[in-house]
Amino acid sequence: MVTDLLIKVICDEFDISKEYMTSKRRYFDCKFARFFFFFYAKKLTNLTWEKIGSFMDRDHSTAMHGVAKMKTLLFIAQDKELIEINRKLENTINSIIYVSKEKILRWEKIEELKKQIKILKYEGTIEG
Repeated sequence: MVTDLLIKVICDEFDISKEYMTSKRRYFDCKFARFFFFFYAKKLTNLTWEKIGSFMDRDHSTAMHGVAKMKTLLFIAQDKELIEINRKLENTINSIIYVSKEKILRWEKIEELKKQIKILKYEGTIEG
């Protein structure tokens, strides 16, 4: 699931565990790791605010606040440190999504070839 991927990528970037990320701590790394999770979960999924918040043991308003805070820091205040972290996360997430899409497309092509082979066997065009 996308949320599991996000948690892993963000925890790796901040060098923290999932348990630390979901803890009640408000240290920079922990708090902003959660905010990045909320930001990307809302950006990449159709999950409700309640569901997004629940992944971090938070309610919907905390998830909404995290996304609003990230947008403010990234796009209005243009916090250089967070922009750099965001760039790294975005590159990692996009490359993983690209690889996943490529695998899905290859699988779909294989399935289509299997269907075509079945049709040809049925028609007697090929043996097998």
